[in-house]
Amino acid sequence: GRREEEALRGLAAHLLEEWPVPQALHGALAFADRPLSEAAHRVAKAFVAVHAAAGRGEASVLESLREHVAPGMTKAAAKQFVQPGGAAGDGPLFALRRAQVASLGGAAWVGEAACETRLGRSILRSGEPSEEFGSVALDWACRYEEALPAAQMASTIDFLLEMRATQPDYTCVGRTPKTVRAALEAYVASTISFGEVQDEAFQPNPRGLKPWFELGATIPARTKVRVPYEGPCELGGAGQPGAEPATVRVAEILSLRRLFYEGEQLCNCLEDSRRSQSKYLQRARERVSSFWSLTRQEEGGPVEHLCLIEVWHMGGGRNEIRQAEGPRPRTIPSAEAWYWLQHWCEREGVDLSTWDCYS
Repeated sequence: GRREEEALRGLAAHLLEEWPVPQALHGALAFADRPLSEAAHRVAKAFVAVHAAAGRGEASVLESLREHVAPGMTKAAAKQFVQPGGAAGDGPLFALRRAQVASLGGAAWVGEAACETRLGRSILRSGEPSEEFGSVALDWACRYEEALPAAQMASTIDFLLEMRATQPDYTCVGRTPKTVRAALEAYVASTISFGEVQDEAFQPNPRGLKPWFELGATIPARTKVRVPYEGPCELGGAGQPGAEPATVRVAEILSLRRLFYEGEQLCNCLEDSRRSQSKYLQRARERVSSFWSLTRQEEGGPVEHLCLIEVWHMGGGRNEIRQAEGPRPRTIPSAEAWYWLQHWCEREGVDLSTWDCYS
């Protein structure tokens, strides 16, 4: 309640402040996201460090933000961040995203949209997308805010971040809302959101494995694929699987509800088996394995869930697949799913030879 918040605020001021700090930092010590994830703890830790350094007069807010949050933080964004009322009662990370958008000349509603994206849930401190690219994505969004419907802004920013995750050299240079429209529509169609529903977020995989997203993907004619426990299969020819262009995507599953949702789409044990749910959830929490969704969508058609993939992160930096299940009643992935799975594994250096349908 309000009394507890005031008491905690007084404690933070007593422990951390010899000098006044911006209002946006007042809630750093008590920051808690929903879901209460590891990412939220990291956000709190980063902003408490900024709070402490600024409160003791050891560094300016700009210097501390560059050290603990984003090395490329601009003076303009830091200036907006320290303005009175910047926190709006919902934490320092939202305040920072709003400040970044304001410093780029974006409308207030763009700042609110940014808070609904991955940028509003975590600090991008390692790998791609980085905080630096996050700033580039926000700048792009601000430049094209009049061409983008408000309802699509958050998904558009997340789309740019996802493309950077799949391709470390992906750039916003030369792209417009018109040129990314087809890819954005395919991305939105295969992205599942649960809104404000209570959920538990997972940390991204610890090995830097990247998602994959490709428009107009086809399998070359007369391609031979052999799925274990089955005979060879030919793909890609007229009337055969893989012949029609489709958007193929391998997306990392980063929340509890998203993992259970995948089980529902495939009708597997994750749909309703508490024992299986607990087992998989423990591995995801401990980051000993990561889970991925393989989907396919032809133009104008529904999203097909082809396979749920579990990658085990082994000693010595090895990554291997023990389980990859297609929809029931057939749990062995289809020949087409196996082809795309092989493609992704080769791309990311994941060992598929360890797969066993009885794992």
